[in-house]
Order: sequence, then C-alpha cells, then structure tokens
Amino acid sequence: MLAFAETQCNHNLAERENMARRTIVPFLVIFLIIGMISFDISMNNVGALQAQPKGKTHNRFEFFAGSGFFYPSLKGWNDQVKQFNNQLLESGAANLHNFLIVKNDELVNLEQGYWDLGGYSSQGSQKYLSSDLVTSLGVRYYFTTRLNLAFTVGKFSTSSNSQFSASNGGKESDWPNYAYQVSDQIVVSQSIEIYPTMLSLNFNLPFDRWSKNFELYSGIGVGFNFSKVKTEIIDSYTMNQLNGDAPWDSVSFSQNPLTMDILSNVQAKANPLSLQASIGTNLKFGIVLINFEAGYNFSKARFDEADWKFFTRKFTPRVKIEGRQAPDYEVKYIEKRKYYFDTPESAYENLKLKQIDYSGFIFKGSIGLTF
Repeated sequence: MLAFAETQCNHNLAERENMARRTIVPFLVIFLIIGMISFDISMNNVGALQAQPKGKTHNRFEFFAGSGFFYPSLKGWNDQVKQFNNQLLESGAANLHNFLIVKNDELVNLEQGYWDLGGYSSQGSQKYLSSDLVTSLGVRYYFTTRLNLAFTVGKFSTSSNSQFSASNGGKESDWPNYAYQVSDQIVVSQSIEIYPTMLSLNFNLPFDRWSKNFELYSGIGVGFNFSKVKTEIIDSYTMNQLNGDAPWDSVSFSQNPLTMDILSNVQAKANPLSLQASIGTNLKFGIVLINFEAGYNFSKARFDEADWKFFTRKFTPRVKIEGRQAPDYEVKYIEKRKYYFDTPESAYENLKLKQIDYSGFIFKGSIGLTF
C-alpha cells in the first residue's frame, strides 16, 4: 500500500513538472518575442534621427544552404547498447539464438552446444553514436532592419557498430552422435536519421556602426525533429556437421557447412518538438551572404511499446544425411533434417527505449543570396 502511494505521489509530481514546463515555455517564448520587437521599434525610432545606411536593409529575402556538425546527446540509448554488448562479452548470445529442429515430426530446441557458445570476444573497439555532419536549406525574411524570421530544414544521420565473435564444438547426445563445429560473428549496430525543421525569430544586435556588411544576431526557434531510430543485429552463423561417432565408414551431409546471416532489428519513428537558442554572424559581400551559427537544440523523443517494430529474417535449411558402409559403400542410413534459425523479439527487450535525448549543440556555416 505504501509502495503504491509512493508511486502515485511520484506520478503526480511528474505530471506537475510536465504541466509547469508546458506552461512556462510558451510564456518565455512570447516574452522574448515581445522584448525583441519592442527593442527593435525603439532602435528604429533612434535610427530615424540618424543617417540611414545605404542599400536594402529590410523587407528582403535571403536564401541559404550550409552544413556543420550536430552533437546530440543520445546517452541513454548508447548506455543501453553498451550494456547489451557487455552481456555478449560476459555471458554470450544464447538469448539471440532461437535455433530449432524437427525431430519425429515435432519442433524442438537444437542441442545447447549449437546456440550457447559462451562469452564472445570483441573484434576491435566498441563504437557508439556520436556527432556527425548536418546539412540544411533555409530562407530568411527581414521585417525590419533588425528583426527577421527564418525557416530551415535539415538532415542529420549517423551510425555505429560493434563486432563480436565466438566458436564452439561438440557431439550430439542422441544416436548416431554426430559432431559439430560452429562459429559466430555478431555485429550490433545503431543508426539514426533526423530531419530537423525550425522556425526561428532572430534579432540583429546593434553593431552596424562598425560595418554595414557585418551582422551579429541572436535568436530563438521552435520546430520538430522528424526522426527514425534503429538497433540492428547481424548474426553471421556457420555450422559444420561432422561424422563424430557415427558407426558408418562414410557419412555425407548435403549443404555442409550451413552459413547464414540472421538479420534482426527494432526500429521506431518519432517527431518530437524542439526548441533552439542560437547566436550567429552574417558577412555580406554584395548579394552574397556568408553565415556562421552556433546553437543548442532542446528535444526529447518519447516512445511507446507499440512504436517499436520488430523484424527478423528466418532461415529454414534442409539437410540430408547418408551413412554408407564399406566395402561397397551402400547406403545404410538416411536422415532428413529441417532446421529453423532466427532471432526472437525478446532479445531486444531492453533496447526498446521509452525516451531518447536528441538535445545537443549545433555548429554550422552557410552561404546564401540576398534579394
């Protein structure tokens, strides 16, 4: 009862915090916009008493394209994948292997030695998601000499992978006690695509007394991060079937060795709201504009269980085994096997995240034209 009350209390506190954020953020944005416009009007009134700069300073459009680097957090996702990889190193990949065989018209588990290979070895250093290139296109419109509205669309994508390997061998417990040698190469990969869209209000700071071709601005923006995330496992599994203790002079296996790339993944889409604060500079050379901007984007994607889509590629190889006896090597024994190899969805249970933090710094440059 106490545990339930404590859980309910925590839930209520979380609801209040979310409500406070939803209430404060819009008022903060409105306050900043009003402050920018008020300051801009006052600066224009003062500027009316002074000599006007030459050239078109407002009611102008700017079109620009650029690239830079985005440093999203993604920490929670990286931490979960790192934990998953550590389990591979310590206890192996038995939970990834849903390996079955048809025996006596019944589907049963393949012997443990085939799918439980013990701890794996890391092939090179483990790699996780980090910063990468972001590209963008945009248009900016100046309402006044200092106040402008910009709309940008961009693309950010990055991926990483870690590789592991293991091997095992043994003999089947059932007659005729065939032997086997198996090897496994596993690649655990992460990938993310984000298409950020942003509508931002920017205010040119009053530094035009230095140069009419130099602008320093600050801005705030709101938009959406249209995104797709995926965690994928490629399990390259090879099984060699051997004579072992089979009581015949010659044993042949069709499809030997068996080699399979067992692909599986979970993926989800999310379009979280994003808020951005930025500062930048514009350098003007006639109608040509060069821009440098630094900003911080606040955005967290949330997922439900139903958002995660699971996929696995199954392999169902058939193997025919013939045992022959000397001296004429007549066929004394025939066995037909059907295997089922895939990865169960339960292997991804801890990789279906409820939240991924997209927040991070953005640094980019662009070139454009002014009209």
